Amino acid sequence: MGAVTPAKRRIPAIVLAVGLLMVASPFVAIVRAAGAVSFGAPTIKSAFQVGIDMTEAVTLPARVHRIEALVHTGSDTRVLAEDVPVPVTGVGPTSLAYHLPAPAGQLLPNTVVQIHFRITLSDGTAEEGPVATVRYEDMRFAWKTLTGTIVRVHWAQGDDAFGQRALQIGDKAVAATSRLLGVTE
Repeated sequence: MGAVTPAKRRIPAIVLAVGLLMVASPFVAIVRAAGAVSFGAPTIKSAFQVGIDMTEAVTLPARVHRIEALVHTGSDTRVLAEDVPVPVTGVGPTSLAYHLPAPAGQLLPNTVVQIHFRITLSDGTAEEGPVATVRYEDMRFAWKTLTGTIVRVHWAQGDDAFGQRALQIGDKAVAATSRLLGVTE
């Protein structure tokens, strides 16, 4: 027999490590699966000057530390993070609900609102659910909408020619101002 080289000495250690990984990997998968959050499809509804309501079915693992609703409005890059009570059901299937109040003046009509839940576990990991989107509409009027190159116009009185003219004026004014100031979107 030949001499035992350092490379030959490593082979049993590598085989042992691979064997341990193969035996332990199912347990790792089970632990990971037990700690995962399962999100359902969210539902979202808007009521003018009342608010926006979102609900979502979830399956919660053990050790949920915190639940938040993350709210994005319009093209704003800021995010509102509001605490949501952890359901008393604890572990397993449950439903999360969040209400964003919108009294008069709180949100502008036709603002796009996106909401989703973030669940933080006690180990510090966080999982975010799917985003639900709704347009906050003022249903007191029969709104008409036109979208131009830069501007979107919403109006409730007047014909389509009125909306087209307002859109042309808005697009032209923003483009001229952009050129004057050297600003681009």
